[in-house]
Amino acid sequence: MDARMFRYLLVFLISVSPLTGMAQYSLRECAKLFKGIIRPSDPVSSIYEDDFNKLISNPDRGQKGVIAIFTDTTINYTSGVTNAQMHTKKELEKKGYRVDIIHPHFFKTAKLPFYSQIEFAIRPGQSKKIGQYLDEVNPDYIHILTEGPVGIAATFESRKRKMRYSSSFLTLFPEVIQKLLGVRRDMVWKILKTFVHDHSASVLTLSKAAQQKLNDNGIKNTKIWGRGIDFEKLKYNPNARNEIRNKRGPVFDKLSDHALRLLNPPVYVYLGRISKEKGLENFLNAKVDGAKLVIGDGPLLETLKKEYPRAIFTGEVSHKEISDFLSASDVFVFPSKHDVLGTVIIEAQAFGLPVVAYNLNGPKDFIEHEVNGLLGPNLEKNMKLAYKYIQDGVFNRDEIMQASRAYTWERATEMFINGLVSTRP
Repeated sequence: MDARMFRYLLVFLISVSPLTGMAQYSLRECAKLFKGIIRPSDPVSSIYEDDFNKLISNPDRGQKGVIAIFTDTTINYTSGVTNAQMHTKKELEKKGYRVDIIHPHFFKTAKLPFYSQIEFAIRPGQSKKIGQYLDEVNPDYIHILTEGPVGIAATFESRKRKMRYSSSFLTLFPEVIQKLLGVRRDMVWKILKTFVHDHSASVLTLSKAAQQKLNDNGIKNTKIWGRGIDFEKLKYNPNARNEIRNKRGPVFDKLSDHALRLLNPPVYVYLGRISKEKGLENFLNAKVDGAKLVIGDGPLLETLKKEYPRAIFTGEVSHKEISDFLSASDVFVFPSKHDVLGTVIIEAQAFGLPVVAYNLNGPKDFIEHEVNGLLGPNLEKNMKLAYKYIQDGVFNRDEIMQASRAYTWERATEMFINGLVSTRP
C-alpha cells in the first residue's frame, strides 16, 4: 500500500470506526486534521540508529530503575517541551534513575508542510522499534510526554504488553489545531482521550486550570507537574538597563541601526516561538509609547518583520543574550490564549518583569493581579498601566524576582516522580 492510499484509509477508519467514538465526524473534517501531518513527504532516514542500538543493549538500570520517556519533540528543536524534558532528565539522573528519551530521530522523519521547523516521525515502522525497546529494556516506568506519532505508538505497544504508563498534557492542543487547521476541538479531544489519556494511569499537566480543563473533558487521574527555571543559564544583568539606554553593550551592538533607533524605554518584550497560535498580533498591534521587542524564531518571523517594521525582532539568540534583553526590558507581554502554562511567564518573573496577559486558565495560576502582573481582556491598556505601576512603585522588580526563586527544576522533578506509575502493578 503506498503512502497516499494509507493516508486515505487512516482518515476513513478514524471517521467511521465506533472504536474511536468519532463516527459523527465527516470525512472532510478528519481530512483537515490529517492532511499534511500523516503524509511522509521528503522523508529523512533515522540519524540516531547507533544511539538506539546502544540504548537497547545498555545493561545499566540505574539505582532506582529505568524511566522511558516517549516524545515527539526532536532534540535539536528549541521549545518549552524540549527544555523541560532535558532538565527533568538531568535531575532524574542525579537521583539515580536511568532515563531513556525516545524521540523522532530514532525513526524516519518528515517536516510538517505548514511548519517546516518541526519534524515528526513517520508512523510506519515505529511500532516495531518501540516494541523492540520495550521487550529488551523492559523499563520500570513509561511516560508519554506528547500525543503525537511517537507517543501514540508507545501507548499501543505498552498496552499490548499490559504495561502501565503515565502521560502529559502540555498545551491546549485541541484549541491550537482548531485555530491552525479549522478542525473542531471536540473532535481533537476525542482523539487525545481515545489514543492516549483514557488508558493512562496518571496524566500530568502544568497548572490547576489545565487540570480542570482535562477533568471537564472526561480525562481523570490528573496531577500537577510544575516547571522550573535554569538560574545558571538565565541570569539577571544589572548593567543591561544602562546599556540599553546608552545603546551600547555586547548584546545591543548586534542590533541594526534601525533597531537601535527604535529601542527607547519603556521596553515591552515577548519571548517565545514566532507562530500563529502565540497571538503575537495582539501584542504588536498595541498602540503604546516605547519599544516592542520580540525574542525568538519561528515560521511567522519574516512575515511579521515586514508587517511590523517598528517592532524589533532578534531571531534566535543565546541564553546570555536572552538574559541581557530581559534584564533591560520593563514589561513582559504574554499574548497567547492557548498555552497551558507558558514557562516564559515564570522565566520573565525571574528577571523581575511584571507580566501582562489575558485573564485565562494558565496565566492566572502564576500571575497575581496587581502584584506581579496584570490580567484582563485589553492588552494595550494593561501594558500602559503596568509601566505606570513600575514608575509608581506598585510593581517592585526585586520582589517579583525573589518570589520566582521557588520555581526550581529539582522541585518540578519531584512532582514528575510523584506522577510516575510502575509498568507492572
